[in-house]
Amino acid sequence: MSFFSNFLSELRSRNVRKTLGIYITTALTTIGILKLFADTYKLPTTIFPIVIAVLTCGIASAFVFGWFHGKEGAQRFSRKELLLHALIASVALIVSFNIEPATRSLSIRRASNTIAVLPFKNMSDSKEDEYFSDGITEDILTQLAKIADLNVISRTSVMQYKNVVKNIREIADELGATAVLEGSVRRVGDRVRITGQLIYADEDKQLWAETYDREMKDIFAIQTEVAQTIARALRAQLSPQEEKLI
Repeated sequence: MSFFSNFLSELRSRNVRKTLGIYITTALTTIGILKLFADTYKLPTTIFPIVIAVLTCGIASAFVFGWFHGKEGAQRFSRKELLLHALIASVALIVSFNIEPATRSLSIRRASNTIAVLPFKNMSDSKEDEYFSDGITEDILTQLAKIADLNVISRTSVMQYKNVVKNIREIADELGATAVLEGSVRRVGDRVRITGQLIYADEDKQLWAETYDREMKDIFAIQTEVAQTIARALRAQLSPQEEKLI
């Protein structure tokens, strides 16, 4: 019990708690700024966990620094302290190298012929057409879901990417998609223009792209044509029953 009391007394006399408090506050501020930059500039997803791991290991280094330099006049670095800092830095380095594979393993494994239909962008001036573009997205999803040879990512999963600027390969990794369909909708009067492109995620390669200029009365035919074209691009096998459903 006396050892514990002496240890606490030493912590107070060396201002270790003050040093740790300053370090933790600074580390949390750094994490907050990094998160802001990561969201704004779309930094690689591995950077954030690596920095957190390094800052966590830094708590031990801050403790060592406070212990050796907390007392007034104790400013010189000793060999023992430098060895401890080197050991902590080594641990931080090892942890950082092991994070990247672990982070990658969190990505959903891509199944063959899995497609993610991202929310189509509304290119019209009217905000009311936002519902129209969402309807196009949902209808194409419904058409593709009728094809047994295609695995279609659910609407709930893809809608989180509405108005989000992100790398196609990164989106595909997060959703476990082989291919990603993105497009836009522009309506002027009774005419509508729908553009779409199908991208193979692994190679960031465009498999198919098309622009449709139609009258509003032809909108359902466009959705059917898009669904069948995508199925062919992905080499999905359409049964006669599936063709009839679409």
